[in-house]
Order: sequence, then C-alpha cells, then structure tokens
Amino acid sequence: MADFPIMPTPGDPQDEKTSYKLPLKPIIVPLKDLVVFPTMIVSVYVRNSDLIKALDEAFRKQELIGLVSQKSARQPVPPTDNLYEVGTSATILQIIQGSKSGDAMVVVEAISRFKVKKYVQERPYLIAEIEPVAASEKDNVKLQALAREVKELMRIAVTEGRQVAPEIIASLSQIQNVDEIADIACSFLKLDVQKKQELLGEIDFEKRLKMVLDYLNTEIQLLKIKKKIHTDISHEINESEKKYMLRQEL
Repeated sequence: MADFPIMPTPGDPQDEKTSYKLPLKPIIVPLKDLVVFPTMIVSVYVRNSDLIKALDEAFRKQELIGLVSQKSARQPVPPTDNLYEVGTSATILQIIQGSKSGDAMVVVEAISRFKVKKYVQERPYLIAEIEPVAASEKDNVKLQALAREVKELMRIAVTEGRQVAPEIIASLSQIQNVDEIADIACSFLKLDVQKKQELLGEIDFEKRLKMVLDYLNTEIQLLKIKKKIHTDISHEINESEKKYMLRQEL
C-alpha cells in the first residue's frame, strides 16, 4: 500500500466536516512511510478488495475512517504491534478504482487525532476501538507567540530554497488557530516517520510548537549550508571557465 501526500489544506476541517461522524470502532487504513497530520489531504493506494468495499460503504455513509502509520514499511500486511498508537481520523473525499481488480486510490482529508485502545478485527481489514485525543490549552499569549515564530521560520525556510506550494505560505498569514499552524508546520517538515509520529503524538501544544521550532531551525541551517556549497561550486566553475578562456586567447 503506497501513500502519496498532496498538501495541507488551510481552514478548520472539523468545522467543514460536521456532517461526518467518527465511529467508536472505525476502519483503520495502515500507512507506509507516511504520517498524516490534521489538515492534510493524501491519496492512499489500497490493494485489499475487502478494505476497498468497506471504505466505499464508509464513504456513502459519511463515516470517518482512521489512518495509522506503520513502524516498519517492510511488511505488506502489518501486524497490529507494527502500528503506532496515535493516528488521525479522516473523511473520504474520493475513491478512484484502479486499472487492476481489487485496487483503488483513496483520497482522504485528515481531521483530528485519536488513540487506538485495541484492535477488534484484523482480517480481512483492520478495525480498532479508539478514543479521541484531548487537546491541551491553546489560547494563551505564549502559544500565539510561538505560533508566529513557527510561521516566520517557515517563510525563511522557503526563502532559503525549501520547495513548497506557494498557497500554503500565503495562507499561513491568515491562520490564527495554533493547532492548525502546528499541524501544517509538521507536515511541512522533512523528517522520518518516527520523528513525525512523535510530533503527531505530542498533545501538549507548547511542547509540540517548540519541537517544530527546533526542527525548522535545523532545516534552515541545512538549507543555508546547501546554498553556500552551491554558490561555492558555481564560483569555482566560473573561475575555471575564465582561466580556460584566457589560455585559449593566449
């Protein structure tokens, strides 16, 4: 099952998806090499025909599903102990049937975090008993200041060469929700699955924002080093070309 991130979507998805409901025992879609944060839209390639049928029914009933990342991507059908404990609920936007029998591309939008209490079904697809992850206090001056710093560092990262959809940075100036800013920044970071999962599982907003700031600062430093190396190489090439031209003239 291959997973393809598309982009975060600004705005409060929970407000927009009030007609969708999260079952206490939702279908769980395991993700390889990908951690999905609330506000993200991703497409997931599914090869399990039974799972596709269940997802199609959830789509018609307007039920949310669960997305949980695998600890190791090597196992095609992961045992439950190879799945992380914290995942994200998501609404199904579209199911595109594949060219092969029993496969499909499922486009989903992530909504909120949840914690898996236990798996109640493993075959022919996963179903888990879950509980919502309660958010910590997020409306205070300190958190707003940290969120502003996150937005500024994201802007700096882009000026230093970080590739990202322009509308994401443009929309950040309009977003005031600390939770949303943190999650967009988490999806922005180039981190491995384990580190991103740590960010997903951190429900304390202050801790999560500080973790994001540390990662952003590191990424900016790496971008600056990369830019300097590129500049130095370009300078050396230009000097070599000048010397070659002088030798040709002589």
